Amino acid sequence: MSKEFYIRLTLGVYKVSQLFPEREPLKTDLRELADEILSGLLCNNYKKCSKNIGLIQELFDSAEDRGLADPRNFLVLRREYARVAKLIEGKNIGTGKTVENSSGNGRGKGRQEAILTIIKTNNKLKIGDLTKSFPGVNRRTILRDLDVFCQSGLIIRNGSGRGACYTIKNATL
Repeated sequence: MSKEFYIRLTLGVYKVSQLFPEREPLKTDLRELADEILSGLLCNNYKKCSKNIGLIQELFDSAEDRGLADPRNFLVLRREYARVAKLIEGKNIGTGKTVENSSGNGRGKGRQEAILTIIKTNNKLKIGDLTKSFPGVNRRTILRDLDVFCQSGLIIRNGSGRGACYTIKNATL
């Protein structure tokens, strides 16, 4: 999903809430929450977004129960925010969420691609963050993957040992 998609989704919340009565408190609450979610998505603050998406879904339920707009409007908004929530689940690091190895070839290519994606998404990571995302993969295996990326110039290691941080060298991956 793109930045433009997130902005259009937020505008959708504004358009639907425009149908509410002028002094309806849910109007302001929905808009503020949609703005917070948008801000979190644009700043890669996925943990906060995940919580707020749950809250905005509850507000959609409340607004629909009160008949503030056509139920189809809430159906679309719920569906799109659920898609965003599902995407966020794959990006959360250090929050108990895991990334599955999608390689299927037994050689770790899917894991390596996922590692690069995670580092690119989060800008900077420690090895501990990655080991939590790949619970079935040995720490040494992840370190070997990272070493290959460092040697090839894809990522940069800052520091050493358990305190080392990894960042993407070239943002055009």
